[in-house]
Amino acid sequence: ITTPIFTSLMSTSQYGAVQTFISWHLLLLPIFSLDLGYSVGRAKLDYSNSLSDYIGSMQVLSGIFSLFLGTFVMCFLQRFSVLLALTVPETVLLLVYLMAGPAISFYQTGYRYQYQYKQNIILAWIIAISTTVISLVLILFVDSDKAFLRMIGVTLPTVLISLCFWILSWRRGSLKINKEYWKYGLTISLPLILHVLSMHILSQSDRVLITKFCGKSDTAFYSLAYIYGSALHVLTTAVSQGWLPWFHDTYFAGRFEEIRHNVKPFIVTGCFISLLCIATAPEAIFILGGERYARGIPCVFPVVLGVACQYIY
Repeated sequence: ITTPIFTSLMSTSQYGAVQTFISWHLLLLPIFSLDLGYSVGRAKLDYSNSLSDYIGSMQVLSGIFSLFLGTFVMCFLQRFSVLLALTVPETVLLLVYLMAGPAISFYQTGYRYQYQYKQNIILAWIIAISTTVISLVLILFVDSDKAFLRMIGVTLPTVLISLCFWILSWRRGSLKINKEYWKYGLTISLPLILHVLSMHILSQSDRVLITKFCGKSDTAFYSLAYIYGSALHVLTTAVSQGWLPWFHDTYFAGRFEEIRHNVKPFIVTGCFISLLCIATAPEAIFILGGERYARGIPCVFPVVLGVACQYIY
Protein backbone atom coordinates (compact mmCIF):
# COMPACT_ATOMS: atom_id res chain seq x y z
CA ILE A 1 0.00 0.00 0.00
CA THR A 2 2.81 2.43 0.84
CA THR A 3 5.00 1.44 -2.11
CA PRO A 4 3.80 4.29 -4.43
CA ILE A 5 4.71 6.83 -1.74
CA PHE A 6 8.32 5.70 -1.48
CA THR A 7 8.84 5.13 -5.22
CA SER A 8 7.77 8.73 -5.80
CA LEU A 9 10.00 10.14 -3.02
CA MET A 10 13.14 8.19 -3.91
CA SER A 11 15.14 7.68 -7.07
CA THR A 12 15.27 4.21 -8.59
CA SER A 13 18.86 3.84 -7.33
CA GLN A 14 17.85 4.74 -3.74
CA TYR A 15 14.82 2.45 -3.86
CA GLY A 16 17.04 -0.38 -5.13
CA ALA A 17 19.50 0.18 -2.27
CA VAL A 18 16.70 -0.15 0.29
CA GLN A 19 15.51 -3.39 -1.32
CA THR A 20 19.06 -4.79 -1.17
CA PHE A 21 19.20 -3.92 2.55
CA ILE A 22 15.87 -5.68 3.21
CA SER A 23 16.97 -8.70 1.17
CA TRP A 24 20.12 -9.15 3.25
CA HIS A 25 18.06 -8.88 6.43
CA LEU A 26 15.72 -11.67 5.31
CA LEU A 27 18.65 -13.81 4.17
CA LEU A 28 20.68 -13.49 7.37
CA LEU A 29 17.87 -13.52 9.95
CA PRO A 30 17.55 -17.35 10.09
CA ILE A 31 21.27 -17.56 10.92
CA PHE A 32 21.28 -14.78 13.53
CA SER A 33 18.15 -16.14 15.26
CA LEU A 34 19.20 -19.82 14.84
CA ASP A 35 15.67 -20.15 13.44
CA LEU A 36 14.47 -21.05 16.94
CA GLY A 37 11.00 -19.68 16.24
CA TYR A 38 10.28 -22.85 14.27
CA SER A 39 10.40 -24.89 17.48
CA VAL A 40 7.62 -22.92 19.23
CA GLY A 41 4.78 -24.78 17.49
CA ARG A 42 5.98 -28.16 18.71
CA ALA A 43 6.94 -26.75 22.12
CA LYS A 44 3.33 -25.66 22.59
CA LEU A 45 2.40 -29.36 22.66
CA ASP A 46 5.34 -30.60 24.74
CA TYR A 47 5.59 -27.64 27.15
CA SER A 48 1.99 -26.44 27.08
CA ASN A 49 2.06 -25.24 30.71
CA SER A 50 5.34 -23.34 30.41
CA LEU A 51 5.34 -21.93 26.88
CA SER A 52 6.16 -18.39 28.07
CA ASP A 53 9.25 -19.70 29.88
CA TYR A 54 10.24 -21.64 26.78
CA ILE A 55 9.94 -18.56 24.56
CA GLY A 56 11.96 -16.53 27.08
CA SER A 57 14.70 -19.14 27.11
CA MET A 58 14.82 -19.16 23.29
CA GLN A 59 15.02 -15.37 23.42
CA VAL A 60 18.12 -15.59 25.62
CA LEU A 61 19.80 -18.21 23.42
CA SER A 62 19.07 -16.26 20.24
CA GLY A 63 20.22 -13.01 21.85
CA ILE A 64 23.56 -14.48 22.98
CA PHE A 65 24.28 -16.04 19.59
CA SER A 66 23.29 -12.95 17.57
CA LEU A 67 25.46 -10.75 19.82
CA PHE A 68 28.41 -13.10 19.27
CA LEU A 69 27.84 -13.17 15.50
CA GLY A 70 27.37 -9.39 15.35
CA THR A 71 30.64 -8.84 17.22
CA PHE A 72 32.44 -11.14 14.78
CA VAL A 73 31.10 -9.19 11.78
CA MET A 74 32.11 -5.88 13.39
CA CYS A 75 35.71 -7.12 13.55
CA PHE A 76 35.74 -7.39 9.74
CA LEU A 77 33.25 -4.62 9.04
CA GLN A 78 34.89 -3.19 5.93
CA ARG A 79 35.15 -6.57 4.22
CA PHE A 80 31.56 -7.49 5.03
CA SER A 81 30.35 -4.12 3.73
CA VAL A 82 32.00 -4.78 0.37
CA LEU A 83 30.58 -8.32 0.31
CA LEU A 84 27.04 -7.10 1.05
CA ALA A 85 27.27 -4.17 -1.41
CA LEU A 86 26.32 -1.80 1.43
CA THR A 87 28.10 1.17 2.98
CA VAL A 88 29.69 0.76 6.42
CA PRO A 89 26.87 2.69 8.23
CA GLU A 90 24.27 0.61 6.37
CA THR A 91 26.03 -2.61 7.43
CA VAL A 92 26.08 -1.50 11.09
CA LEU A 93 22.37 -0.66 10.83
CA LEU A 94 21.73 -4.09 9.31
CA LEU A 95 23.45 -5.78 12.26
CA VAL A 96 21.29 -3.82 14.72
CA TYR A 97 18.18 -4.80 12.75
CA LEU A 98 19.20 -8.47 12.76
CA MET A 99 19.88 -8.54 16.51
CA ALA A 100 16.61 -6.79 17.41
CA GLY A 101 14.23 -8.75 15.19
CA PRO A 102 14.11 -12.24 16.82
CA ALA A 103 12.46 -11.09 20.08
CA ILE A 104 9.47 -9.74 18.14
CA SER A 105 9.30 -12.90 16.03
CA PHE A 106 9.21 -15.12 19.14
CA TYR A 107 6.29 -13.19 20.62
CA GLN A 108 4.39 -13.15 17.33
CA THR A 109 4.80 -16.92 17.00
CA GLY A 110 3.71 -17.41 20.61
CA TYR A 111 0.58 -15.31 20.03
CA ARG A 112 -0.32 -17.36 16.96
CA TYR A 113 0.06 -20.75 18.59
CA GLN A 114 -1.90 -19.63 21.64
CA TYR A 115 -4.66 -18.26 19.36
CA GLN A 116 -4.12 -14.74 20.72
CA TYR A 117 -4.94 -13.25 17.33
CA LYS A 118 -5.86 -9.78 18.63
CA GLN A 119 -2.40 -9.26 20.14
CA ASN A 120 -0.78 -10.48 16.96
CA ILE A 121 -2.85 -8.17 14.74
CA ILE A 122 -2.22 -5.15 16.98
CA LEU A 123 1.53 -5.84 16.95
CA ALA A 124 1.55 -6.18 13.15
CA TRP A 125 -0.30 -2.85 12.77
CA ILE A 126 2.05 -1.09 15.20
CA ILE A 127 5.08 -2.26 13.20
CA ALA A 128 3.53 -1.38 9.83
CA ILE A 129 2.36 2.10 10.84
CA SER A 130 5.47 3.06 12.83
CA THR A 131 7.92 2.04 10.10
CA THR A 132 5.93 3.98 7.50
CA VAL A 133 5.46 7.13 9.60
CA ILE A 134 9.05 7.30 10.86
CA SER A 135 10.42 6.68 7.35
CA LEU A 136 8.25 9.45 5.86
CA VAL A 137 9.16 11.94 8.58
CA LEU A 138 12.88 11.26 8.11
CA ILE A 139 12.75 11.43 4.30
CA LEU A 140 10.64 14.61 4.21
CA PHE A 141 12.34 16.59 6.96
CA VAL A 142 15.96 15.38 7.17
CA ASP A 143 18.43 16.46 4.51
CA SER A 144 20.41 13.27 3.97
CA ASP A 145 20.56 10.13 1.82
CA LYS A 146 16.94 9.04 1.46
CA ALA A 147 17.83 5.37 1.13
CA PHE A 148 19.69 5.39 4.46
CA LEU A 149 16.85 7.33 6.11
CA ARG A 150 14.36 4.71 4.90
CA MET A 151 16.60 1.97 6.37
CA ILE A 152 16.60 3.81 9.71
CA GLY A 153 12.81 4.10 9.50
CA VAL A 154 12.53 0.32 9.09
CA THR A 155 15.07 -0.51 11.82
CA LEU A 156 14.20 1.97 14.60
CA PRO A 157 10.65 0.70 15.38
CA THR A 158 11.95 -2.88 15.44
CA VAL A 159 14.62 -1.93 17.97
CA LEU A 160 12.15 -0.07 20.22
CA ILE A 161 9.49 -2.81 20.11
CA SER A 162 12.13 -5.49 20.68
CA LEU A 163 13.37 -3.58 23.75
CA CYS A 164 9.80 -3.55 25.10
CA PHE A 165 9.55 -7.33 24.70
CA TRP A 166 12.90 -7.87 26.43
CA ILE A 167 11.66 -5.78 29.38
CA LEU A 168 8.35 -7.70 29.39
CA SER A 169 10.17 -11.06 29.45
CA TRP A 170 12.45 -9.81 32.22
CA ARG A 171 9.49 -8.71 34.34
CA ARG A 172 7.81 -12.09 33.81
CA GLY A 173 11.00 -13.82 34.92
CA SER A 174 11.15 -15.91 31.74
CA LEU A 175 14.65 -14.84 30.65
CA LYS A 176 16.42 -17.95 31.88
CA ILE A 177 19.16 -20.28 30.71
CA ASN A 178 17.40 -23.63 30.51
CA LYS A 179 19.58 -26.36 29.01
CA GLU A 180 16.61 -28.66 28.46
CA TYR A 181 14.78 -25.98 26.46
CA TRP A 182 17.94 -25.05 24.56
CA LYS A 183 18.65 -28.66 23.56
CA TYR A 184 15.00 -29.14 22.53
CA GLY A 185 14.91 -25.93 20.47
CA LEU A 186 18.24 -26.53 18.74
CA THR A 187 17.34 -30.14 17.92
CA ILE A 188 14.28 -28.96 16.00
CA SER A 189 15.55 -25.67 14.57
CA LEU A 190 19.15 -26.30 13.51
CA PRO A 191 18.26 -28.81 10.75
CA LEU A 192 15.64 -26.35 9.50
CA ILE A 193 18.14 -23.49 9.08
CA LEU A 194 19.31 -24.93 5.75
CA HIS A 195 15.69 -25.39 4.65
CA VAL A 196 14.66 -21.83 5.55
CA LEU A 197 17.93 -20.34 4.30
CA SER A 198 17.52 -22.05 0.92
CA MET A 199 14.01 -20.61 0.63
CA HIS A 200 15.27 -17.13 1.47
CA ILE A 201 18.17 -17.49 -0.97
CA LEU A 202 15.68 -18.39 -3.70
CA SER A 203 13.47 -15.42 -2.84
CA GLN A 204 16.11 -12.77 -2.06
CA SER A 205 19.32 -13.57 -3.94
CA ASP A 206 17.83 -12.25 -7.19
CA ARG A 207 17.90 -8.65 -5.98
CA VAL A 208 21.36 -9.02 -4.47
CA LEU A 209 22.72 -10.41 -7.75
CA ILE A 210 20.95 -7.77 -9.87
CA THR A 211 22.51 -5.04 -7.70
CA LYS A 212 25.94 -6.69 -8.06
CA PHE A 213 25.88 -7.16 -11.84
CA CYS A 214 23.36 -4.64 -13.22
CA GLY A 215 23.10 -1.80 -10.69
CA LYS A 216 20.64 -0.46 -8.14
CA SER A 217 18.26 1.05 -10.72
CA ASP A 218 17.62 -2.34 -12.33
CA THR A 219 17.08 -3.75 -8.84
CA ALA A 220 14.37 -1.12 -8.34
CA PHE A 221 12.55 -2.09 -11.57
CA TYR A 222 12.62 -5.75 -10.61
CA SER A 223 11.83 -5.12 -6.93
CA LEU A 224 8.62 -3.24 -7.64
CA ALA A 225 7.35 -6.13 -9.75
CA TYR A 226 8.50 -8.52 -7.04
CA ILE A 227 6.78 -6.51 -4.31
CA TYR A 228 3.52 -6.64 -6.26
CA GLY A 229 3.92 -10.40 -6.70
CA SER A 230 4.82 -10.66 -3.05
CA ALA A 231 1.53 -9.03 -2.08
CA LEU A 232 0.15 -12.49 -2.83
CA HIS A 233 2.89 -13.93 -0.60
CA VAL A 234 1.73 -11.70 2.26
CA LEU A 235 -1.77 -13.12 1.89
CA THR A 236 -0.68 -16.75 1.54
CA THR A 237 1.73 -16.45 4.49
CA ALA A 238 -1.04 -14.98 6.65
CA VAL A 239 -3.33 -17.87 5.72
CA SER A 240 -0.55 -20.41 6.35
CA GLN A 241 0.28 -18.94 9.75
CA GLY A 242 -3.39 -19.01 10.69
CA TRP A 243 -3.65 -22.61 9.44
CA LEU A 244 -0.55 -23.99 11.20
CA PRO A 245 -1.69 -23.74 14.87
CA TRP A 246 -4.97 -25.49 14.01
CA PHE A 247 -3.09 -28.05 11.90
CA HIS A 248 -0.66 -28.86 14.74
CA ASP A 249 -3.46 -29.43 17.24
CA THR A 250 -5.62 -31.42 14.80
CA TYR A 251 -2.71 -33.57 13.61
CA PHE A 252 -1.66 -34.20 17.22
CA ALA A 253 -5.23 -35.38 17.91
CA GLY A 254 -5.07 -37.77 14.93
CA ARG A 255 -7.99 -36.20 13.01
CA PHE A 256 -6.35 -36.62 9.58
CA GLU A 257 -9.53 -36.75 7.49
CA GLU A 258 -10.55 -33.36 8.91
CA ILE A 259 -7.25 -31.92 7.68
CA ARG A 260 -7.69 -33.39 4.17
CA HIS A 261 -11.20 -31.99 3.93
CA ASN A 262 -10.31 -28.46 5.07
CA VAL A 263 -7.12 -28.01 3.03
CA LYS A 264 -8.88 -28.19 -0.37
CA PRO A 265 -10.70 -24.81 -0.32
CA PHE A 266 -7.49 -23.13 0.90
CA ILE A 267 -5.56 -24.42 -2.13
CA VAL A 268 -8.29 -23.61 -4.69
CA THR A 269 -8.74 -20.07 -3.37
CA GLY A 270 -4.97 -19.46 -3.38
CA CYS A 271 -4.69 -20.56 -7.03
CA PHE A 272 -7.61 -18.37 -8.09
CA ILE A 273 -6.12 -15.28 -6.40
CA SER A 274 -2.76 -16.05 -8.08
CA LEU A 275 -4.38 -15.94 -11.53
CA LEU A 276 -6.11 -12.67 -10.63
CA CYS A 277 -2.78 -11.21 -9.48
CA ILE A 278 -1.12 -12.07 -12.83
CA ALA A 279 -4.04 -10.74 -14.89
CA THR A 280 -3.96 -7.29 -13.24
CA ALA A 281 -0.14 -6.94 -13.21
CA PRO A 282 0.27 -4.15 -15.85
CA GLU A 283 -2.32 -1.88 -14.21
CA ALA A 284 -0.93 -2.55 -10.74
CA ILE A 285 2.67 -1.72 -11.71
CA PHE A 286 1.59 1.60 -13.26
CA ILE A 287 -0.31 2.48 -10.07
CA LEU A 288 2.56 1.47 -7.77
CA GLY A 289 5.45 3.07 -9.61
CA GLY A 290 4.38 4.75 -12.81
CA GLU A 291 5.60 4.27 -16.36
CA ARG A 292 9.30 4.28 -15.47
CA TYR A 293 8.85 0.93 -13.68
CA ALA A 294 7.07 -0.77 -16.62
CA ARG A 295 10.25 -2.73 -17.47
CA GLY A 296 9.53 -4.97 -14.51
CA ILE A 297 6.06 -6.16 -15.62
CA PRO A 298 7.29 -9.42 -17.27
CA CYS A 299 8.81 -10.45 -13.92
CA VAL A 300 5.40 -10.69 -12.23
CA PHE A 301 4.32 -14.00 -13.78
CA PRO A 302 7.25 -16.19 -12.61
CA VAL A 303 7.25 -14.53 -9.18
CA VAL A 304 3.52 -15.17 -8.63
CA LEU A 305 3.85 -18.71 -9.96
CA GLY A 306 6.64 -19.37 -7.45
CA VAL A 307 4.57 -17.95 -4.58
CA ALA A 308 1.57 -20.11 -5.57
CA CYS A 309 3.70 -23.29 -5.69
CA GLN A 310 5.25 -22.46 -2.31
CA TYR A 311 1.78 -21.87 -0.86
CA ILE A 312 0.51 -25.25 -2.10
CA TYR A 313 3.58 -27.05 -0.75
